[in-house]
Amino acid sequence: MQRQVHKRWGIYFHELSWVVERHTYSSSNTRDPYLDLIFSMRKGSQMKRVCLFILVITVVSSSQCFPAGNSDLPCETCQLSFELQTFLYIYNSSPTSLDQLSDKTLNFIRESSELGAKYFTYAAPIESKRTQVKAGDHGVPVHVFIPAKGRQESDAKLPVVLFIHGGGWTLGSTATYGHVVRKIAETIPAIVVSPDYALAPEHPFPRALDDCYAVLQWISQHADEYGGDASNLIVAGDSGGGNLATVMALKSKEEKGPKISFQCLFYPAANVSTIATDSAKCFGKGYILTNKAMVTFRSFYLPNPNDWINPYASPLQAKDLTGMPPALITTAGCDPLLSDGEAYSKRLSEAGAKVTYHMEPNIFHGYLGFLNRNPIISPVAEKTLEYAASVIRDHLQ
Repeated sequence: MQRQVHKRWGIYFHELSWVVERHTYSSSNTRDPYLDLIFSMRKGSQMKRVCLFILVITVVSSSQCFPAGNSDLPCETCQLSFELQTFLYIYNSSPTSLDQLSDKTLNFIRESSELGAKYFTYAAPIESKRTQVKAGDHGVPVHVFIPAKGRQESDAKLPVVLFIHGGGWTLGSTATYGHVVRKIAETIPAIVVSPDYALAPEHPFPRALDDCYAVLQWISQHADEYGGDASNLIVAGDSGGGNLATVMALKSKEEKGPKISFQCLFYPAANVSTIATDSAKCFGKGYILTNKAMVTFRSFYLPNPNDWINPYASPLQAKDLTGMPPALITTAGCDPLLSDGEAYSKRLSEAGAKVTYHMEPNIFHGYLGFLNRNPIISPVAEKTLEYAASVIRDHLQ
């Protein structure tokens, strides 16, 4: 019993430490008094730390910070543990929470995210190579991750995964997702190609789409140079990256481009034309991705409202999904995009695609990004990625 109590307190200390590392060690002049308090306490005595955590836990326990949502809606997919409620309370109090995203805070949030990537990585025998792919009049930086495991066990070429990072088409990079793509490369095993596509609002729709499609075409022509098999080409991504990944499949189908054998979509944004879904009503506030943040992301990526129903922005709006490759769609139980994933899974199935649908309950949007970063969330992310790898391996057999 004593060990369990110590472990729980250790988790609380870790939560605040993670936020402090990510959000206070920044070159930006923007500071948060709440986090400054945490930082000063963290440097202080053990008794001060204990007093601080008693304060945090008391506030979380007595507040209505994490409502289950509208009781008339099916919100039962989300029953957060006390540890995750504590984590979200700290996150939502930080100046880099997605709810704070605006044109004024954008650079600060980007800097903070990139800084955090320097401290958290996934140790795996993965070789990383960099190159540039020509896309129109510019180049797209690309990282190619090559697992040692697959090379050692067989001379056969490995499948190739085009993994497109999330971040609402506005945040994220191959650096901030390095731990995720390394895990994917090692677990399948597969060659993973990750592009640093141009971000909004500097480069709105369809720039990210065009960049990623140029990389997809490049993979089909150059995969063998890295030990990859272009005939086993998989598109994958999370959130906005999941949106772009399935759009790659849709565009390639319609334009008779590279043949995609499988799509792996983690909590994808499938319909940006509306946020009036059941899950957005349930989980649109307080669960990392908020309705306010989704509106901001949309305004950055799709400043022209006429583009909101474009199937290349909202694949759920596509009139014809026949001929789409088989898919694994994973959603999160406390995610405003849960309804998107469910609806898109149903549409693909109705169009004849073989779809494996998996909902991870009691976890929020973006949880893959906490792989190797958080003692509570990381095991869930690892389990999800290992399950995805097993589904992909079964498909390849």
